[in-house]
Amino acid sequence: MEGLNKNPKEPRTEIENLEDIRRKIKVFGNLLYEYRSQKIAKTRKEIKNSLGVSNSTIFGWENDEKLPNVEMLPKIAEIYAINLIELQKAWQISQDAKKQVIYELKALRKKPPRRKKNSDDEPFGLNPGSNYPRKKQY
Repeated sequence: MEGLNKNPKEPRTEIENLEDIRRKIKVFGNLLYEYRSQKIAKTRKEIKNSLGVSNSTIFGWENDEKLPNVEMLPKIAEIYAINLIELQKAWQISQDAKKQVIYELKALRKKPPRRKKNSDDEPFGLNPGSNYPRKKQY
C-alpha cells in the first residue's frame, strides 16, 4: 500500500499513521458494504427492516460514520451472512482506530503547562505583568 513505511527501522511519519488509522476505520464499513452489495444482494431498505434500524444508520455503518452496538453484531452477522468472528474482528479494529483518533485529538487540545515567570524574564525597572516602571525606593 502506498504511503506505508517500507523500512521498519525508520520512524513512521504522522501522515503514514493517519493513513493507517483511516484504513483501519474503514475495515468494518467496507466489510458490510461488500457483503451487502456482492454476496447477499440485499438493499439497505431490506436490511433496515430486518434489523429494525433506520436507513441512515445502515448508511452510516457502511460509510464509516458510526459503528453499531456490540450487542447487535450477532443479528448483523446473521442478516449479512458473515462469520460472527470475522465481523467482531472488523468491528474491533474500527473501534480501536476511532478511539485512537479521539485520544490524539484530545492530546492536541491540551494546552501546554503555563511557564512560571522569573524575575529574570522582566526587563529592568518594570513591574511584572505591567507596562509601568517600578516606583523608586528612596
